[in-house]
Amino acid sequence: MKEVTLIRTETGDEGTFGEITVGEQAWVSLELPWRGNKPAISCVPAGDYLFRWRSDSPKNGECFELWDDPKTPKREDAAGRAVIQIHAANLAGDKSKGYACQLEGCTAPGKGLAVFGVKPPAAADVRTQRGVVQSRQALVELVAALGCATFMLKISWAPGISPEIPAVNEGTPGGY
Repeated sequence: MKEVTLIRTETGDEGTFGEITVGEQAWVSLELPWRGNKPAISCVPAGDYLFRWRSDSPKNGECFELWDDPKTPKREDAAGRAVIQIHAANLAGDKSKGYACQLEGCTAPGKGLAVFGVKPPAAADVRTQRGVVQSRQALVELVAALGCATFMLKISWAPGISPEIPAVNEGTPGGY
């Protein structure tokens, strides 16, 4: 089974950005901001996830989808989450803060980053927002690299930036 890595390099109101790697090939990645693994508003926690090809997603058509293999005792999906996919998209901002978003917990590959001028429904004016470009082409390349085979996606945070780990002494009585 092939392994794919996704290293998250930053997260904020415009989304979570990183890099997807398959062997020597790499693409940028875009996910929702980290919001405590809350469905439809947060990226999934770091971890190892099993993905398989899906050709008939009602919303996204052909894509890779998170899957828990019933033949193994290990849980390979994201607890409390459903329909996590890798599909084409450009923007993944925090809707509650007026950013545009095309993801609901999924990952979008891209060929590069760009600043878009967007007017999300909740915003009064056009604002700038970072996102990924050439996402459909990046997905085609990812499919070419992986085929339609099941693979393990290993998601991690770059050193020193994981919002999933509380700061030292955070939330403990007396700061200890």
